[in-house]
Amino acid sequence: MSVSRPRHGFRPLLILGAVVALLVTAVSPAAAVTPPETTTGQNGTTVFLDIQAGPMVSCHYATGTPFAKLDRFVARPPKVWWPDYDTNVQSGLVGWQVRIQTTTAPDSGPWTTAYKSSIVKKTASVDKVPYDETKKAPFATRGIPWNGGTGQKVYRVVYKVLWYRNGTVLGTRTHWIDNYRATGVASGTLQGYCTNLAAS
Repeated sequence: MSVSRPRHGFRPLLILGAVVALLVTAVSPAAAVTPPETTTGQNGTTVFLDIQAGPMVSCHYATGTPFAKLDRFVARPPKVWWPDYDTNVQSGLVGWQVRIQTTTAPDSGPWTTAYKSSIVKKTASVDKVPYDETKKAPFATRGIPWNGGTGQKVYRVVYKVLWYRNGTVLGTRTHWIDNYRATGVASGTLQGYCTNLAAS
């Protein structure tokens, strides 16, 4: 899980990480190195529930021969609030974008972006009470249909959050998802990435 709760623009960000032991299943790939979060500009409180016990992203598999085939990503939204940097500005637009990257060599790369979603924008307010659910941006879960062909590719998902003021990007936060859940005809917990084909 990654949590950022900045209260002022020039104070250090607090990032808490929690990674639990990898649950090995028939579809679990070996763990790859996940890039660290990156930030630019002004950020509000942000929570990515990127934990093995309840992954934010599901990789859905359909029946295939001889292996199950990845046919959809389901991305649960991050929790995002408006930054508390100006007492006169207590709410504003925040955006959320999903990117899907792929490679055939997850430990060495390179990773290339195979999909980039539109940026969904919603209004968020400052969480005067920490993690006030009524103040966060009302993002909805996204379903992304997928057809990766027959090759043994792997995929990882990247979340990008953007804060806007007067039509200009005020700040960004980028998070590479580390934990995934296999659903459909394949099941298990994945770490680092999803495979295109899996044992069912």
